Amino acid sequence: MGTRTIAPSSYALLGDYLYLGRDSRTAVAFKGEMGESRVWMRALSTNELAEIVAFGVPGSDALSKDDLLAEYDLHAPFNASKPWTGWPGYRILLGAPKLGRVPMTNFTCEAVFRTTSTGAGALMGNWSNHVYNTVNLQLEGPNVVRFYLRNTDAATWLSVTPTDINTRDGQWHRLAGVRGNNTMALYLDGQLMGSQAETLGAYPLQGPYYYLGRDGRADAGFLFRGDIAAARIWTRALSADELAGLAASNAVPADGLLVQYTPMLTNTLTTAGFPGSRFLRSFVTLTNSAALVFTDLPQHDKIGLGMMLAQLGQMKPTAKGDRFMIRVDGTEVLSVGLGPNQGAEPQISTLSLFGEATNVEVFTSTLTCGDDLFFCGTAWSDYRDHVYDLALLEPLQNIPHSADTLLVEIIGVQDAIPEEASFGFDRFELTVYPRRGTILFLQ
Repeated sequence: MGTRTIAPSSYALLGDYLYLGRDSRTAVAFKGEMGESRVWMRALSTNELAEIVAFGVPGSDALSKDDLLAEYDLHAPFNASKPWTGWPGYRILLGAPKLGRVPMTNFTCEAVFRTTSTGAGALMGNWSNHVYNTVNLQLEGPNVVRFYLRNTDAATWLSVTPTDINTRDGQWHRLAGVRGNNTMALYLDGQLMGSQAETLGAYPLQGPYYYLGRDGRADAGFLFRGDIAAARIWTRALSADELAGLAASNAVPADGLLVQYTPMLTNTLTTAGFPGSRFLRSFVTLTNSAALVFTDLPQHDKIGLGMMLAQLGQMKPTAKGDRFMIRVDGTEVLSVGLGPNQGAEPQISTLSLFGEATNVEVFTSTLTCGDDLFFCGTAWSDYRDHVYDLALLEPLQNIPHSADTLLVEIIGVQDAIPEEASFGFDRFELTVYPRRGTILFLQ
């Protein structure tokens, strides 16, 4: 639009923040929507700027990520939320132009899933009786995989029954629908299941949302009953080698990757965890416990404990006394009341270390992530979940202990029906501090 010559100079930015949609003045907020914001530590070329205008993604051959300092892209991962309509699943606004333009060209959509249900269920899609321009990737009973495309005038679909893969065995599988050069194909676990010609041409997606774990139909018969570990869309047709690589080693191609979503594994409310990891989660009302026993410890004077602790769902430490505890050889070393920090319940109501009441701010510093992290709660209301890294809690790194055996009890107390409140833990760590001069034999 224009250029200007400026005197060579360099200076440091001042203030605590760089803002999006405003600056440090609160009265000058941008009245609109922002799709992407990036800062590079170099001047982009004219060709690179043109690639951005054409909805290019940093990391492609035409748009290098070199010196990309910061990036905010609301399409990666999906900005997904649970619908308020009363049905499970997740939904993503289709208002963003890049997502709505997916079927205007070649594309690939892929979902990583597991289920034991033999019924039908949409892994992703936006089909409904009132929305015609759609892309659906779905399962049909008892072992059918389906790729469904429709524009305003016509529909075409590819349905395949795998002969050597049981998609309902409760194990993780990858289903990919590929559209490229007037052909549609289905790949399951990196293997080509089938392909056929299609002539729908370019068309935009319709409807307000694109869904995960369901589509736009308000019919429980099309809800996916299982876990979705990841969902991705590329703005190109992935090759057979790339899809085989995905299945073999999760080698996710960056070129053309438009959106990706890696939800926590809580679709069925039976598991929870970070991508590539999993929380052991409590469900029984009232008291839940796990015991870890360690033997033949070297001579030592103290130990350290660490774990990732999750507060999931509608905890009520103030109203109901919900709390999480750790005992070492029968002695309580931690008791904390964790809440969702919404309504009448605080985020941390009480904290006791080694039987002594302690300022809750000591525990606040261990927070690593939160706010609807696990999509727990009901279809109408999500609770603010939090995850804490207890390795950052200094008192737990200096627990007096000298016996050659160790019993660690992990206890959760929650007074609610199982699906609405629970604790979870993952990545348990035990540190034993040997006495000076101790000889350790490793084999």
